Amino acid sequence: MSNNHRSRHCVWGDGFLRDLRFGITSLGRDPAFAVLVIGLLALGIGASTAMFSVVNATLLKPPPFPEPERMVRVWEAPPHSGRNPTTTLTYLDWKEQRVLRASLAGVMPAWKEDWGFAVDPFAQGLVGDTPRRSISLAFGAVLAVMLIACANVANLLLARGASRRKEMALRAALGASRGRLVAQLLTECLVLCLLSGAAGVALANLLLQGTAPLLARSLPFTADVSLDPRVLAFAAAMAMAVVVVAGLLPSVQTSSVKLSEPLKQEARGLSASRASVRRTIVIGEVAVSVVLICGAALLFKSLARLGQVDAGVRIDRVLTMATDLPSSAYPDPQSAARFYEALVQRLRAVPGVEEASISKDLPLQGVSWGEGMALPGATEGFGIGLKLVDAGYFRTLQIPLEAGRGIEDGDREGTPRVVVINQELARHLSSELGMADPVGRAVDMSVPGYGPIPESRVTAQIIGVIRSERTSGPEAPLERVAYVPLAQVPQQGIKLLVRAANQPGSAMPAIREAVRQIDPNLPLAEVRTMEQVKEQSLLWARQPAWVIGAFAAMAGLLAALGLYGVLAHAVVQQRREIGIRMALGARRREVVSYVLRGALSMLVVGLAAGLAGAMALARVLKSLLFEVSTLDPLALGVACFLMAVVGMLAAWVPANRAARVDPMTVLRDEG
Repeated sequence: MSNNHRSRHCVWGDGFLRDLRFGITSLGRDPAFAVLVIGLLALGIGASTAMFSVVNATLLKPPPFPEPERMVRVWEAPPHSGRNPTTTLTYLDWKEQRVLRASLAGVMPAWKEDWGFAVDPFAQGLVGDTPRRSISLAFGAVLAVMLIACANVANLLLARGASRRKEMALRAALGASRGRLVAQLLTECLVLCLLSGAAGVALANLLLQGTAPLLARSLPFTADVSLDPRVLAFAAAMAMAVVVVAGLLPSVQTSSVKLSEPLKQEARGLSASRASVRRTIVIGEVAVSVVLICGAALLFKSLARLGQVDAGVRIDRVLTMATDLPSSAYPDPQSAARFYEALVQRLRAVPGVEEASISKDLPLQGVSWGEGMALPGATEGFGIGLKLVDAGYFRTLQIPLEAGRGIEDGDREGTPRVVVINQELARHLSSELGMADPVGRAVDMSVPGYGPIPESRVTAQIIGVIRSERTSGPEAPLERVAYVPLAQVPQQGIKLLVRAANQPGSAMPAIREAVRQIDPNLPLAEVRTMEQVKEQSLLWARQPAWVIGAFAAMAGLLAALGLYGVLAHAVVQQRREIGIRMALGARRREVVSYVLRGALSMLVVGLAAGLAGAMALARVLKSLLFEVSTLDPLALGVACFLMAVVGMLAAWVPANRAARVDPMTVLRDEG
């Protein structure tokens, strides 16, 4: 490196260090301003960093396994629709490029044929489409809050710059170039941003610690939410971005002084262009806040609609638990069926238990889909959902019978095969196959085997029709479901459902004892109430609503703070004008009205721009809403009303302060 280059680097380094020392000293002379700016930026950087750590853990990081790109999930792909979990034996058959087609009935018909398989990357299955959209939406919301925080800081820097114009003019008169002044102001902003970044990382750590239980319930088991190097790099990038976004414009404007001004008295008031910039910033803050509040209002209305959905079952006072029958103790379907009968009888005898039942699946948690059903002799079938339940299932969940009879204790192995269908399946049989009255009719259907036993084709008689229950989440459409007696198709993995006379939890010790008396080695897992199951099904509808709602409230308050700052500074700058107005006879309410009109004009423009932004956001929100239009007038109206109220409350303080101006004191002080 040449001597000239080294000399320039040294000069640049000395200048930067001098600017840094001067910036720290300057901020030390105005600690209230420094604390306010650091607080605003730390709030934005902290929330953004915490949310990015969730994005990083769920969407960016590979799973914590060796060679995760080679890990996949394999599913059975029925020819009709949907996907089903597969067994180890089926996978081994696929691996050896052979598929079992034979069964207790001979070669399977054509509508059992053509089953295939589907392969998905393992990482893709860890986070579903809805959680992925929810996390992305929440991250976008927190970035919007960060943008509003930057806008507020820019407004504060512009206001501070207005008070430093005389200082900048004097420095310019003493030989400082405009570039030198901009560098000094940007260095001061850099000091603020670095301090804010450190405080933001500390805040992000506190947020993650406080929400750790919620994150553990909501995110995949592989998600390691932490402040790793990538997250810290993001926080640093955010801090540096703030220097540009929030610091560049105020620095340029503050340094734009004329050499002819250094000895003049500091000009009163802000120029029209500077006031316009600050007003534009506030309008932008209001617009972004309205978009977030509109989104939150739509999500909350959607959540309310989901909560009102009739699940088709009575879930109050119902307790559930899961268990898995080991092959060593229950090697065949007959032993499993005997266990079911003994357990249900013992549970029904427990004091405080009204009814007990066993099912393969719970309501609202999905159902095995893609099983085939067809009329006897038909070459083509259709897909159905299949639930394996015992005789007490409909009574425990109080599912009403619409026609025929339900499953009874006598429907067991060795008796004629029977099936109960729901209303949706009955409508399909009527509209598509002309089966007006399905009760008593026979159908061919496929049912799963026990353990390694392959599935088989059976002919069963439809004995009843029940009201359709919600087999998946409340937002999912009703599905065509067939109910087969569990005693005729035993399974190892089962769910227990117990309807208690009083509080479900009080009966749990007696229930555990009843299970222990039947099989002391059988553990019970996933002990929950059906209310908790329903809450879990609403999790990815509830969390986005509350997260976006929290960010929307934060954005609204920050926008109100920005509006307050602009109006308060304007009142200070216009004290002489206000004093003259009052000296000429203007009343206090007229002064208040004058200030509020200025606030209302910014709010109206911001609300209009925000509504336009909310309409543009419709496509993103559409997939997360349930029975709510993205342009729902009530939700949009409530959002605008709330923002208008918050904005006018923020404007009231400076308006009231303006009305208390003493005209004689102002005219005497300012000449």
